[in-house]
Amino acid sequence: MKYLPAASVLAQHLDYADPVSAARRGFLPEVYPALDAFASLREPACPPLVGAIASAETSNLARQNATIAFSVIHAGNPPHGIAVLVRAAHEEQDPVASNRLMDAARWSAHRCPESVRNDCEVATLK
Repeated sequence: MKYLPAASVLAQHLDYADPVSAARRGFLPEVYPALDAFASLREPACPPLVGAIASAETSNLARQNATIAFSVIHAGNPPHGIAVLVRAAHEEQDPVASNRLMDAARWSAHRCPESVRNDCEVATLK
């Protein structure tokens, strides 16, 4: 993963919308190129996403896009991704940052496929 070191920089651009794609009202990865880039980097790129979700300096749009990217990366095993967010929330020293991570975990759990939604909801309780 030679591009993995760029993930921290990429996390700073989660709210950048490509003007051409936005004008065509394309799909989210097309409008927000960082989403597609994170999806291609996969799970090793998750720490910067967790940091973006937790940070007070992250805009609401960038935080939402970080949560979406995190969910896309964990689409093969959504309960695992939610468990990662919950674990990060429990390890977080700042209670507000912890709440942001838990909010992302709950948001993700509500959007899990029906076949694993119960497992996703349980993962938010651990």
